[in-house]
Amino acid sequence: MINALPEKRYPITYDKRKVPNQKLTQKNLIKNDLNGFGSRIGQITNTASTMIAKQASFEKGSPEWEELELRVKLLRMYQGEEIDKAKGLTAQPIPKYWTKKEKIDYENDTEEEIERKQFNNRIVADKKPYFMGYIYPKMLEDHKKYQKKNNVKSIRKFGKNINDLLATEEKTEQEAHMVSMYNRYQPTLKNKCVMNELCSYVERTDFDLKYFKKNRENEFNYKKFLSEDYVVRPRSMLYQRVDGLIKKYKNKLQDMNFSTNLLISSDMSKKDVEEFIREISFVNHLYFLERDIERIGINTAEVYNYFVEIIYSKYKQGYNILWDIFSEDILQKLNQGKMTIPIEDTNGDITYFGKRYSLVEVSVDDNI
Repeated sequence: MINALPEKRYPITYDKRKVPNQKLTQKNLIKNDLNGFGSRIGQITNTASTMIAKQASFEKGSPEWEELELRVKLLRMYQGEEIDKAKGLTAQPIPKYWTKKEKIDYENDTEEEIERKQFNNRIVADKKPYFMGYIYPKMLEDHKKYQKKNNVKSIRKFGKNINDLLATEEKTEQEAHMVSMYNRYQPTLKNKCVMNELCSYVERTDFDLKYFKKNRENEFNYKKFLSEDYVVRPRSMLYQRVDGLIKKYKNKLQDMNFSTNLLISSDMSKKDVEEFIREISFVNHLYFLERDIERIGINTAEVYNYFVEIIYSKYKQGYNILWDIFSEDILQKLNQGKMTIPIEDTNGDITYFGKRYSLVEVSVDDNI
């Protein structure tokens, strides 16, 4: 695998700090698990990917290209330290000026300082590359809105859309100014890096990509989860209460990383540790949310319909909440509670890992 790498592109390693020995106790296991919460591994990886994409904006071998190459290698160390944080080591943060532009004080900064800041600002990784929009839908949505707004502006001022304006070789002063502003405030890094170019190529083809074309006939109809003829009333008190519960649960998950670290300390008693474990278990099983649902004091089936409607039509995420709490209700609604499953059968027509099976239609109420 190493021999397959391009010349002089060897795996990156560094002198790692030794992890202190720890006794294998329940408390240490919990503390190390908590150290892994709120990990920045994904953030560090995205920063490295952004820097690699940013290199395409500079000539290979230029000071900017070489500095980005160095920072990508150093990010391997930052990533390793972040992984080792769960073992008890401290991880140093990425320098701020790598991902945020530095403010230049032209009156008080020295020429050397101004030059250094300008250099760092030219290579700052403050925008994710365009292709990442297919990983982060909100980012792609922001890019499309920005593109649409500038298309309208460009057509009104110059009679051509923004892509045609960018492709214009001899621009007027006004055209050049708009292109400069367009690139400056672009929410994504839309340069000619390999992944952006590949992304643009795929977009130009006539594929039926889900990001551009949606076949309404094939879209999932969540209404089949609702009780027959049931009407959810958006202005009702029950709607407001269920909506409030979903918001409350989402906020609790966000606060979890911060609050758990406060519950564990070096002088924590065995009883406190056991209580903490129980609390974590309850959170994992949506304990608090289930209790709040019970306190509403309304038929669970009725509350279920409101959860389905609000999660699918308003939030369009958090579907796991439905399956964690209302799995039986959902299964009853799908195909009237009927499903087809494989049952081991010596005369079956399906062979899997040396055994034979038959497909049998069963009900969710069947005791299988």
